[in-house]
Amino acid sequence: NVILVSDPHTPFDWPTNEFEVHMESPSFSVIGTSSPGFPGFWGSTNRYVAGAGTANHPDTYDSYLEEVDGDRYKYEGSWHPLREREEVFKTSDGIEIRSTIQYTHHGPLLLKDGKRYISVRPVGNDKIHSVITAALKRMRAKSVDDIKESLGDLQMQTGNIVAGDVDGNILYVYNMVQPIKDESLIWEKPVDGTKAKTEWSGYFGMDRIPHIKNPSSGWLQTTNDAPRFATLPVDAVKVDFPDYTHANKEQQGLRGQRIVHLLDKDDSITLEEMKGYAMDTYVQMAKYVVPGLLKALDGYTGTDQDVIDAREILQEWDYFADKDSKGMTIFWYWWKEYGVIKGDPSSILLFTADEEKEMRSALERVVETMNDYYGTVEKKWGDIHVLDHRPSVGLSGGDRKWSLNGGLTTLLLRNTERFEEGIGYVSSGSSRVSIVELGDPIRVYSIMASHNDRDSKYAEASDIRYGNEEFKEIFFEKEDVLTVVDKTVELSYTGYE
Repeated sequence: NVILVSDPHTPFDWPTNEFEVHMESPSFSVIGTSSPGFPGFWGSTNRYVAGAGTANHPDTYDSYLEEVDGDRYKYEGSWHPLREREEVFKTSDGIEIRSTIQYTHHGPLLLKDGKRYISVRPVGNDKIHSVITAALKRMRAKSVDDIKESLGDLQMQTGNIVAGDVDGNILYVYNMVQPIKDESLIWEKPVDGTKAKTEWSGYFGMDRIPHIKNPSSGWLQTTNDAPRFATLPVDAVKVDFPDYTHANKEQQGLRGQRIVHLLDKDDSITLEEMKGYAMDTYVQMAKYVVPGLLKALDGYTGTDQDVIDAREILQEWDYFADKDSKGMTIFWYWWKEYGVIKGDPSSILLFTADEEKEMRSALERVVETMNDYYGTVEKKWGDIHVLDHRPSVGLSGGDRKWSLNGGLTTLLLRNTERFEEGIGYVSSGSSRVSIVELGDPIRVYSIMASHNDRDSKYAEASDIRYGNEEFKEIFFEKEDVLTVVDKTVELSYTGYE
């Protein structure tokens, strides 16, 4: 069976910016996540297909140097009238700010560079986009081929898409709407808006968009990386695009390296194993950095026993960010103190003498800080790494604090964005992890970081599951749903006038 894992990284806000929903109609029955105001799904599962996506980073706009004289602009030696439109912006206190925006045929004039203006042309601005139409097609899909066809309309401008179906097929698409442009120009800078040479000549079709179906490896992954890292062997996904698209410029991130390692070494992955992979807390960054730090500490000539003890803890650490890990606590503090490693950590083999000196100094400062907060360097990660529900904003869970695994480039991503009095509060990261097995029957499981009913027993149950990494099952059939609900509410409407 195909198994699909989805793990979007969003803030743990209340009301949450995503919620779980089951939508049923005569033409589809879909489970997934949506957002307020959007009548569709970001990631969804029906009785035939499951799909999800991540962000990608193709080129999404171009800028043009425009020659402007009063209310006109020059193009191919002739003057043309600027189009004007009044925009009204409302402030939070109700004040209206009116502004007249001028346009060339490329787009609005936003900046002035000396005597010339710069206009901006968003990719796809000349197309009619309907994310809802594309989402509806995916909701009704019965195969990964239907998913691919839904993207062929070029309704969605960006996003890596992965999907699988009940027949065992899997699909990856580096989805993007990309114009065909003159490759002799440097599109990373503003181009000459007065020349026809800078015009687009249509869009690339699905036949050119990077994608692959049923790779020989048997698996696909996307962690915001370039298409060439979607499976093994590297470059199995063909990219036939000019450099200006930026379609293959992203490097493989640390999380991508980890998931490729897990998938490549396992020839037969069970549902329970996949749950474990989704909850993986291995700190890939530490694999590259800690050996260098330990080597630097070989040059430590001081007598502070806490520094010596911290080194021993790091020496014995298995690089997992688990609640009971003391090594993760020291490494996290050291990483904050030392600063970001320049370049790709996976490519660093040696540090300079000056870098090693600063690495030792940073650890000495970490020891001092930890002693100030805790009186020891032997502090468990789960004691200082907790779920943040900021009661001042009324988030789910009130002032309850739940100890968390993960963090700092782990697959189970938990971002510590607020630190007070020795406690790191996690407020974003793996906001909803879902796992789908497309068997008979289809099985759907998820955990969420927040709950819309902040004061109820459901919010507390959701927090406990999230903190303990306990998946709940989501049922497809109505009779199964009714066995676990407390109450039902029937809504009706009389139609629209």
